[in-house]
Amino acid sequence: MAKGIDMDSIKKGGSSLGKDSSKANTEASDSNAHENHSQDNGSIEATQENLAVNARSKGPLPRTPVNRDSEQREQPWKPAPILPVPDKRDGIDHRWVRSAMRGQADNINVSQALRDGWIPVLSEDYPELQIINDRNSQYQENVEVGGLLLCKRPTHIGDKIRVHAMAEVRGQMEAVDRNYFREESARMPMLEAERRTRASKFGDD
Repeated sequence: MAKGIDMDSIKKGGSSLGKDSSKANTEASDSNAHENHSQDNGSIEATQENLAVNARSKGPLPRTPVNRDSEQREQPWKPAPILPVPDKRDGIDHRWVRSAMRGQADNINVSQALRDGWIPVLSEDYPELQIINDRNSQYQENVEVGGLLLCKRPTHIGDKIRVHAMAEVRGQMEAVDRNYFREESARMPMLEAERRTRASKFGDD
């Protein structure tokens, strides 16, 4: 007599086979997806490397010229000064010297400026000033505006004059200190003169 077929065993066996088959399919799909992802990454890296090689072979990309003048802001209008400023010249100082006061010529002041090394400039040497002298001016070939005469002087002369002026000021201050400390007593010494200044904000002690 043939043995009866155990239906429960068949069902369990079929279920286990289905699970194994689905697990195998899942692993296969995951493996395929991983391989496809690896291939995609490899192709992207290869493409990037090819682009880098092509860029190095072609050299730096040419820059587009930019016109800076067109990007500059438009400057506002400013009124012209009454006393024009001459262009700077190497080794030359400029100064306006009073040549007239209240319609009267001040020759004494001009003579003092000449002795200090100042020389009236020629108008033809300074075309940027665009000056028209007064009709009654005694300096027709020079630059004179409203009783002021434009003069020039070498820079080294001005440096020597400034050194001399500083020496005179220093001597005066030392004389004041000597006169101050002359009345000093050994029993009550005076405070030493302080030659420094300190700037503080409003409200500071």
